[in-house]
Amino acid sequence: MHKEDLVVNTVVHDITVRHQKFSFDGLKKYYFSKNPFLTHYLSVLSLTFPEGERMFVHSVRAVRDRITDPILQKEVSAFIGQEAIHGNVHEAFNTYVQKNLGVKTQKYQKEIFNQIKQAKEKIPKKHLLAMTCGFEHLTAILGEHMLTHPEEFDDLDPIVRPMWFWHALEETEHKAVAFDVYQHVYHDEETRLRMMKIITRIFIARILMMTVMISLKDKNARFNVRKNAIAMKRLGSIVRSITPAYKAYFSPTFHPNDRDTTALTKAWRERLFPSGNEQMTAIYDKTS
Repeated sequence: MHKEDLVVNTVVHDITVRHQKFSFDGLKKYYFSKNPFLTHYLSVLSLTFPEGERMFVHSVRAVRDRITDPILQKEVSAFIGQEAIHGNVHEAFNTYVQKNLGVKTQKYQKEIFNQIKQAKEKIPKKHLLAMTCGFEHLTAILGEHMLTHPEEFDDLDPIVRPMWFWHALEETEHKAVAFDVYQHVYHDEETRLRMMKIITRIFIARILMMTVMISLKDKNARFNVRKNAIAMKRLGSIVRSITPAYKAYFSPTFHPNDRDTTALTKAWRERLFPSGNEQMTAIYDKTS
């Protein structure tokens, strides 16, 4: 992080930088619903976060000198702080999965690193920021779905559940920052929408491909037709649930804050951080 990006426990329009650390000791190999495919899917999603979050930061920072709104500048600092910590936490989680759960993901991590490195070097600033807007919308609506339907994740291992709900909360908190930066600097709707269509196809294809490849190397996933079918049904249900929010992105009057999640994020801040000090003092449990 750059010196001007350092933010310590700062709150800007409910975007709070929380310096979270998690222990994954004792995490079961199939930590999501005891289902190999669902677990590999989440692990693959986590694989994309460290370098992906750094790309998002890079795209916003690249145009930061063109932001004249002081409030937006503060929101950018908070956004960068949150995303940097997300990257570090998921990097630690990915390392744990490789070393302790026996899931070989080094090849895919290297591919992701190289692809994002090339993107940062070759894609124009405007297009890269438009891609970030699209990815941020995807993570925001997924995060909102998780916070709105926590019962769907009751069978997520309690050891790793706090990390995913914390991440979902913060993606919902900062969902408008990259979009506001893009509109402030470029306001080019054609590029924004074209990039969303491109990244949607690439993202879905890459996530599914990596999940399938890892599952094929896992005999418990490869030969378990019933559990694989259950996994696909659950993932399909989530996709159908978030589709209206996804399609809203293509409206000419769209803004991320059109979906008012103020009450939702407030409720989850109180649930995850009951002491009010923005450190997770209690493990989120489905019964709490």
